[in-house]
Amino acid sequence: MPQYRLAARTGATRLQADADASAHAAVTNIGRATDYVIAVVLLAAALFFAGMSTKLQRPALRRSLLIFGLIAFLGTVAWIATFPISVAV
Repeated sequence: MPQYRLAARTGATRLQADADASAHAAVTNIGRATDYVIAVVLLAAALFFAGMSTKLQRPALRRSLLIFGLIAFLGTVAWIATFPISVAV
C-alpha cells in the first residue's frame, strides 16, 4: 500500500547517501595521499642523484648526474604545484 511507509527505510536511505559521500571523499583523499608519497620518493631520488654526483671522479659524468637530479627535482616541484589546495575551515 502506498500509504504505508517504513520509518527505518527513510533513515536507511539517508545513511546510505552519507556513507556513499564518505566513501567518495575517502577515495579522493587516498589518491591525494598516494600522489604525495610518490612526490616524496621522487624528491628523495633527486637528492640521491645529487649526492652521488659528488662521489664521481669524471667531471662529465658528475655533471650529467647532477643535471639529472636537478631535472627530477624541478619536475617534481612543478608536479606538486598542480596539486589541489585544501582550505581548512
